[in-house]
Amino acid sequence: SPTCAPLWIGQTDGTVHNAPAVADGVVYAGAGDGKLYAFAAGGCDAETCPPLWTGNAGTYVDSSPAVAGGRVFVGSGEAEMKVFDAAGCGQPSCEPLWVGFMPGPQATIESSPMVANGVVYVGENNGRVAAFDVNGCGQYVCEPRWEFTTQVPVVNSSPVMVNATLYLTGTNFGSTPILYVFDLTIH
Repeated sequence: SPTCAPLWIGQTDGTVHNAPAVADGVVYAGAGDGKLYAFAAGGCDAETCPPLWTGNAGTYVDSSPAVAGGRVFVGSGEAEMKVFDAAGCGQPSCEPLWVGFMPGPQATIESSPMVANGVVYVGENNGRVAAFDVNGCGQYVCEPRWEFTTQVPVVNSSPVMVNATLYLTGTNFGSTPILYVFDLTIH
């Protein structure tokens, strides 16, 4: 069978363990070096392309980014969801606009955030799922506007929403996985 060469390769300093997100001509990917990388989706007229900018996301990034409303949301190994301006900051390295932080027991956020109706949902590896206002809270560190503790120790799946119903799964290491379903209809 024929083998195809890539059109271009994005240069990162860490291993990428997640799916990239693409929006408005930019590819976003988190890496094991704790950075969010932003590349021009069309490449750079070379075989290997440097990033347009990187975002400081902490110790490592295993979650896939979500892009909505001009923001990039990504979970981090620092038990925080980091939020960046999708256009960067005008510098090669950018700091988050704000971080989503769940008080209480801390764990890695490997769940990929999901954005719907002005809210970003994300799971944490301590059995919790949380919802944050997509625009933050007016401070650098924002607490969730809603949180639920599941009966499983790890919530690293990506939440999914259809018709105001939120679905997510958790694992309890070998036992039957559990599906959680929330009706988020606004009354």
